Amino acid sequence: MTKRETKKQITQILSSGYNHQSSEEEQSMLTMLLKDGVDFRELFTYERLAEYNLAPQPLRSFKNTVICLVAVVCRIAVKLGAYSDECFALADHYIFKVEEMKTIDEVCELAAMVMEQYAQIVKEKREKNYSLPVLRSIRYINRHLFGVIRIKDIADEIGIHPNYLSTLFKAELGMPLTQYIRTAKLKETKELLLFSKYSVGEISEMLGYSNSSHFAREFKKEYGCAPSEFAAAQMTQI
Repeated sequence: MTKRETKKQITQILSSGYNHQSSEEEQSMLTMLLKDGVDFRELFTYERLAEYNLAPQPLRSFKNTVICLVAVVCRIAVKLGAYSDECFALADHYIFKVEEMKTIDEVCELAAMVMEQYAQIVKEKREKNYSLPVLRSIRYINRHLFGVIRIKDIADEIGIHPNYLSTLFKAELGMPLTQYIRTAKLKETKELLLFSKYSVGEISEMLGYSNSSHFAREFKKEYGCAPSEFAAAQMTQI
């Protein structure tokens, strides 16, 4: 193919409506890999993946989209400190795997699986690099989700100053300690709404919220809907 023919083909592709992940979407994926409790199956839906029109035939377009996703998320994971050999080997595995998919639903499921796998790799790598105080803080939070969690209580348990703990936590996890506590509690809220018969008010009280309205606002801020709406939506899918 000559240079002129190549340029013509590129022009045709750019004018055809084909789309790729933007730099903003890549930044969004980076954030997803760093955040605990992300439900990738809710994010990488048919509707979202259909936005990337990468081939005339629908199944081929979805496969190409996931191949692009694999390439992008692999690069991001390496940038976040994951081992490059492991990331690239996993990328090769998923690129071969996507070609085995027979339906668009299978391809969408694979997209979520790709993100979950790389998120786990990034998490494990980052946790290996956490200092002992941060690791002990995370363990403390996980043990005390059902109740009020104060930074001072965590710091007293570990034996360091609260301000130093907050600074250390932010430096290593990229988020304030208070945000991590809130996210952990809201993740537990989703589990309780899905797998228990407790009411929203009972869950709010169990998790140490003194104000149920504040609890509902925090949940909506995190997940885009009120806890009662989330619970109702799950019931309709049963």
